[in-house]
Amino acid sequence: AVNGLVDMIWPDGTLYYTLPDYKEWVAPNGNNGNAQKNASRLLVNAIDAYVPMLGRPYCVKGAKKFFEFLQVDALVQHLGYSLLDQLVRQILPETEHGIEKLHVDLATRIRREQNEMKNQRFRDSLQENSAMIDDM
Repeated sequence: AVNGLVDMIWPDGTLYYTLPDYKEWVAPNGNNGNAQKNASRLLVNAIDAYVPMLGRPYCVKGAKKFFEFLQVDALVQHLGYSLLDQLVRQILPETEHGIEKLHVDLATRIRREQNEMKNQRFRDSLQENSAMIDDM
């Protein structure tokens, strides 16, 4: 599960918010005042618990980063699947072997696809380099 999370957050070793298709989180506008008030209360309460240890500026900065981090769709999806996985394991313990096999098969497939993509990029760069050398 940890490797899957790392692959979601750092695809190909690149931090998610440095990717070209990353979009900054934009605060929703419209008539959702209660949701915003509740979110700000939650944020303030979470910050207040750590202020004595870290100081207010660091707590505010950290809370904003954490909130932005939770806006990553891939992360939220992974957390949801992980919770579902744990729920199924607790309710139906006899499915443990099947779940483990599913995880191994899925991880193997993902790694294979990642390696194929890396190999294809390498082949493409070799072709580009050889074309540039031929043009000289």
